[in-house]
Amino acid sequence: MRTCCKVLFALVTTILLSIPSIAQTSTTGAIVGIVADANGAVVANAEVTLTNIVTNQSVKQTSNESGQYTYPSVLPGDYTLAVTAKGFRKANITNIKVDVAKSYTFNVTMEIGNVEQIVEIAASAAAE
Repeated sequence: MRTCCKVLFALVTTILLSIPSIAQTSTTGAIVGIVADANGAVVANAEVTLTNIVTNQSVKQTSNESGQYTYPSVLPGDYTLAVTAKGFRKANITNIKVDVAKSYTFNVTMEIGNVEQIVEIAASAAAE
């Protein structure tokens, strides 16, 4: 079962990496990722919130049944990404810098715990 989840996780990541190049425009970037637990099992219905640090504007999504989330048209700027799911600690990814015509992948590993507990992660995704 674990091997199956890891193979599925790798397959879905590969598919996600190909999607943003189609969706993004010459004035925006893209952010995609998969929400999973520590064992690699996907976390569906996680709330994913992307917030522009300067304007404080937020956009919320819910991860799909494969744990995927996609922000295909993100204006250039600095962002944070917050992920919450029932039974897991809140995960925050900070220092996300989005540039024009670039795709960024931020896969999030959720830790079991209370939502009040926060796991901070510094952004380190490679742009494509």
